[in-house]
Amino acid sequence: MGNLIWALGAVLLIHLAEPSAPPRGARAAWEPLAFTAFVLAVAWFAVARVRLRRAQRALPAFGLALHALCLFGTGWLDALHDLGVRDWPWLGMLVALGPFLASHARANQVLLREEGLAGQDLASALRLRLEMELFPLVPFLFLDGCIALSALWPPLRIAVEQVELALWGAVAFSVLALLYALPVLLRWAWRLRPLPASPLRRLLEEVASRMGFRFRELYVWPTGQQMANAAIIGAGRRRIVVFTDLLLARLHAAEVAAVFAHEAAHARRHHVRRYAALGFGALFAAWLLADLLAQDERWLAWGPWSAAEEIPLALRLGVEALVLIAIGVAWWFGFGRLSRACECEADLVAMQAVGSGALFRGALLEVCRSMGQPLDRGGWRHDSPLQRAAFQQRLEGDPLAAQAFERRLRRVSLALQGTLAVLLAVKLWLYLPALPVEWIRLELGLGAYDRARSHATWFEDPRDQREVLELAELGRATRALIPAHAARAAHLVDRARSEAERGAIDVAWRCLTLARLEGETSGALELAPLLERAQFLRDHGFRSAFSRWERWCAEHEHRVPEALRSGVAAYLAGPSEASSGL
Repeated sequence: MGNLIWALGAVLLIHLAEPSAPPRGARAAWEPLAFTAFVLAVAWFAVARVRLRRAQRALPAFGLALHALCLFGTGWLDALHDLGVRDWPWLGMLVALGPFLASHARANQVLLREEGLAGQDLASALRLRLEMELFPLVPFLFLDGCIALSALWPPLRIAVEQVELALWGAVAFSVLALLYALPVLLRWAWRLRPLPASPLRRLLEEVASRMGFRFRELYVWPTGQQMANAAIIGAGRRRIVVFTDLLLARLHAAEVAAVFAHEAAHARRHHVRRYAALGFGALFAAWLLADLLAQDERWLAWGPWSAAEEIPLALRLGVEALVLIAIGVAWWFGFGRLSRACECEADLVAMQAVGSGALFRGALLEVCRSMGQPLDRGGWRHDSPLQRAAFQQRLEGDPLAAQAFERRLRRVSLALQGTLAVLLAVKLWLYLPALPVEWIRLELGLGAYDRARSHATWFEDPRDQREVLELAELGRATRALIPAHAARAAHLVDRARSEAERGAIDVAWRCLTLARLEGETSGALELAPLLERAQFLRDHGFRSAFSRWERWCAEHEHRVPEALRSGVAAYLAGPSEASSGL
């Protein structure tokens, strides 16, 4: 789980550092590439000369820090954006993760050399460590690649961009595809080989039949006798069970069956469903609160300030941060406790499946000894082996206590799933009023102007209806003038800029909106926030709106041409009118 969090951090940093400006061309990429190469070279040589106590725990932090330096300091992503590499599905994200991958490889190489490994042993141990530490990146790479692949088909890209429900449908489809593709990916990445026909295989199949557990195949993972572990990967009947070579070498057949029963118990008791309910519940809670706190109108209504004063941005961001941190802390402790309880339940089910608590405890302690794990030390997701063994002995001698323990976990599972269902229902209830708006935006983006005009009556506000009709008429006229999609979007952006310079911000925003609905983002990235801020200031009646707009542009380092500055000044000096929801 720790590696998963570091991998998530690395991917999130990439999305935070994603360039907003259009590509500058291949020539502009050489300077940031040179800076990045220099930073990586310095880090490459510095790692070998730094001696840190407990360096193994510092490796992920070091890799993430170097990754952040390359993303935000050297312009690594800017260079990839200029070269067009980020537009390639899967490859773009993999190359963007280059500094993170390189730092992990180098630091692990240095640590393994200090442990006395060299030559083939060093290469084998390094490969295993990287497989384990970087494997959590696979789901993020797969999902990012699916999203990038969907962007290659314009109608699907527009649907995902304009309709939030379509976006989450695409994400759900990608997650399901990942669950079924993961076993195939791991067979190739981990060089898995099927467990041959043997008494051990027949014993494992008997245990699986007894527990009602179905799988596609049993595999052996060759780790060079470096790891003793087992895992279930995938979903449904396509899932596979993996045993490492050291586990099979150190445990006899009955003990391997006990470990197998423990892993099968996780599937039979649907522990992943419980983890998903807790994780998605925290995600939806954070999402709902973040949406609530991000609405300017609510801050204007709740605060002691009037509509003529600026919203305290630091206060709003501080409250949002505190809410998200509180939810994150609750998830951290709640997930750890739930995971430890599920491990104990899996132990209990495995003991019942093999018919011997002593046999399972022996297998558990032998696995821990093989991995060099202290028997009295636990972790975030697992109690210590001695604690687990003592718990198993207590429940083995008290069947009523075991039944009560399982009932409590079932109630917790139902409560988590019920809470998730309620949060999902609240999210859908809050989202449904926006669905007509998103649907009309989709129709405008796809060029279905007649349907958009007919659906304008979905809006009760006449101004919103008029906005839809004007956007549809603008789209129809522009398409008649310029049939080519790319040229039409570029024309709309150019017209938006010229309309803004003469003070017609509402017309400019309409042109810019239509261009963005049709998928044109590169030319609209610089102009859109400037116009949006001007509309917000005028709609809410801020005093000295133009000076506030200028200060906001300076704070966000926007370079504003003098012609656009004059146009915005003229616009803000005019009468206020609330803008459309589109």
